[in-house]
Amino acid sequence: MDQSYPAPTHQRSKGTIHLTAQAPARLHTLHQSGCLRALFPRAEHGTLEAVLLNTAGGITDGDILATSLHGREGAALTITTAAAERIYRARPGAAPAQLNVRISAAAHARLAYLPQETILFDQSALHRTLRIDLDTNATYLGVEMLVLGRAASGETVQHTRLHDSVQLRRAGHLLLHDAIILGENTAQTLAGPATAAGATAIGSLIYAAPDAASRLTALRAALHAHQVSAGATTRNDLLLARIVAPNSQRLRAAIRAALATLREAPLPRVWNC
Repeated sequence: MDQSYPAPTHQRSKGTIHLTAQAPARLHTLHQSGCLRALFPRAEHGTLEAVLLNTAGGITDGDILATSLHGREGAALTITTAAAERIYRARPGAAPAQLNVRISAAAHARLAYLPQETILFDQSALHRTLRIDLDTNATYLGVEMLVLGRAASGETVQHTRLHDSVQLRRAGHLLLHDAIILGENTAQTLAGPATAAGATAIGSLIYAAPDAASRLTALRAALHAHQVSAGATTRNDLLLARIVAPNSQRLRAAIRAALATLREAPLPRVWNC
């Protein structure tokens, strides 16, 4: 006798974090669910430090992760991740993983969003958004590092589906809208001299503060000293840099040097693990 059974469904990860910091460097509210958790190691230098952890151990197609971070007036908050985030191979035709981060800062708040690397596996699929809303007098520092493939395993990324976008607003006015979009023939696209010239590690840095323009010279010198391909510019109290490097080690070293020119506090300790 013929019997029909429903097709098996694959378990997918869902997680949310809503975190609010208050002055001077204290946790005000925290809600976390699913696979996302926030840890709070002892921090110094007058800032609250939050380490975001994905207990699923990686991200694959169909996962949905949402993070909301807010600094109340005068708050100082540094956010990082416990380790590099891995975006695994997706099933053909499957919906991409969704990673959505919302950051807001009230007057005189200081927020630093410093996640570690995102590693894209071959055939991965990711749709990621970062939305930043700043009050007139708030300060924001953020980095993003994309690494294509696992060099130690000899992996190269030939194809991926990536839509990675960033928007930054100050007092409701859009100051930045940036996006990286990769699809079929990813390796061929990044091989071009106007894209990445064959580099497999890409970094972006954003610094929004009244003193942004005065930091440009030191930032450019730090990047030049690490012999990476990089460009940096400022406009409207916004400093932007894009870095491409042959591997994640060179990119990470350049990012560390760049951050040293923009903040007095040391990097979160998990960056040294």
